[in-house]
Amino acid sequence: MGNTVRFPCTIVHTGLFPTPLLDPFNPLKVKIVVEVSSDKLSFLASKNQDKVLGSQPTAKITHSSVQLLTANQRRFEVFQRTLVRMALVAAIVFLWTLFIQHYGLSLSLFIALILACFVGPLNFMMNGGLTIKGDLFRFQFISEETEKRFYLDLAPKYGLEFRQALRSASLRFENENESQEEWICEDCGATVDAAAAKCPQCGATFDE
Repeated sequence: MGNTVRFPCTIVHTGLFPTPLLDPFNPLKVKIVVEVSSDKLSFLASKNQDKVLGSQPTAKITHSSVQLLTANQRRFEVFQRTLVRMALVAAIVFLWTLFIQHYGLSLSLFIALILACFVGPLNFMMNGGLTIKGDLFRFQFISEETEKRFYLDLAPKYGLEFRQALRSASLRFENENESQEEWICEDCGATVDAAAAKCPQCGATFDE
């Protein structure tokens, strides 16, 4: 057993936390603590870290990648899911009012649009669209066992340390150059990828 390190994060993993049947396009995001050891990732409950929710052997991870998501990108992600939900609600209501209630084409379409316009903003707000602040690192993986993708979102202050922990566990990232360098942000002292356009910690921009 080697040393283990733990990081607070948010996970989307349909194998551990299945997507609700009534909301198939909005997977559950769960706050957990991820523990990295030499041979596996362990997913621990955030409030009781003695409780193991699941694990993933690193040897069984076939693909891994990392990207920095800005606050605007995160909001756009929520917005895209909101549009999908609006379309789904509109389609269900339209078919129900047209073929079950026999309200007629125009009235059914009007009711469907009204309800979709109500559900959309509500969904956007409930999924944090208005409160999203700051950037984060998203680490995506594909498990050989399930062939399904899962990802972990970490705050910028943990992102680079988590990446180094994964490297120590023999994981490499497909979208990362092996010779990629890192430097120190002069404004806040954070370690930053050489390819980054700005510091994920303080937002300072770098000249090319």
